[in-house]
Amino acid sequence: FHYYVAFVHGSGLNVSAASNRTSGTLNYHLGDVSNSITAGTGDNHVTLADVSLLGAHYGISGAAVLPVAYLDVGPTTNMSSGGRPLTDQVIDFEDLVLFGINFNVVSAPQLAARPLAGPAAPADVVSVQAPARATPGQPLVASVRLSGTGRVQAASVSLTWDPAVVRPVSALAGPMLGGDTGLLLSPAPGAFDVALLGAQEVGLVGEGLLGSITFEVLAAGDPRIGAGQVIARDLRNQPVSITASAGVTPVVPERTAFSLPAPNPFRDVAVFELAMARPGAARIDVFAVDGRRVRTLANRTYEPGVYRVQWDGLDDRGQTLGAGMFFIRAIADRQQFTRRVSLIR
Repeated sequence: FHYYVAFVHGSGLNVSAASNRTSGTLNYHLGDVSNSITAGTGDNHVTLADVSLLGAHYGISGAAVLPVAYLDVGPTTNMSSGGRPLTDQVIDFEDLVLFGINFNVVSAPQLAARPLAGPAAPADVVSVQAPARATPGQPLVASVRLSGTGRVQAASVSLTWDPAVVRPVSALAGPMLGGDTGLLLSPAPGAFDVALLGAQEVGLVGEGLLGSITFEVLAAGDPRIGAGQVIARDLRNQPVSITASAGVTPVVPERTAFSLPAPNPFRDVAVFELAMARPGAARIDVFAVDGRRVRTLANRTYEPGVYRVQWDGLDDRGQTLGAGMFFIRAIADRQQFTRRVSLIR
């Protein structure tokens, strides 16, 4: 972190007084922590190698941070993406935002101002959707949706729940993050942080699924899932006002449907949404192009609601399938749906 002053040399020993000192300038990108060979040694470029290193240690705190203290780059002294990094002994959202803003830039990111339209400017809103009742033996999925104005570059979301009824076990990114253009990391059970990779003049915009959290059901009853703390930042790492819905909106779709896969093609996990307008049995199978059934993803009775089903590219025996085209068939509510998905390796 360099500071500069200026002064003038005249003839002989005539030297002016020094100017005021600058506020300071970084000579590296915050988040440049890997050269793809040695952890903690940068290469003047924030890439997937740096982000992967962050993800491997995300959520740690206290003494556990000391061996990887180079990841602890946020918050900064002035909350900008180029300020002097402070040490808070936590690898979390403050660090993820800076990695995201500096991702793939080769000089200082061009951060154009985004003036607000005034007091009547629309707000960014986060809402939580989840079933109103938990059933033992059936996983429960809470969906976090965003109505975005384009100001949000990164967001941190935590949920509340009844620990006697459900327990959070995993978090999954939603299509709104755009696959490779966004990242979701979970710092703790029941919470996730998201960031766009690369400073985006127009951030998360429109309405869509930001992410979801899957819960294990411990007992029947109302899981009381709701929105906890929600914070957001813009492309300058400045706070964005964001509103969280006061409670959970139970999902009761008007018609039964089966969504297109996301992402498609996929490498690790493809996600589908099954919307059940009425209670009833549903079966979801994966077929190879030659017609062989290779995996059953679901075969049970569902209550009305929206359910997330995912396929990890394995067959019923747990064996890894080769790359190629597959068909997902869902039979529900006396209807049949077929979706194509491409698996890449």
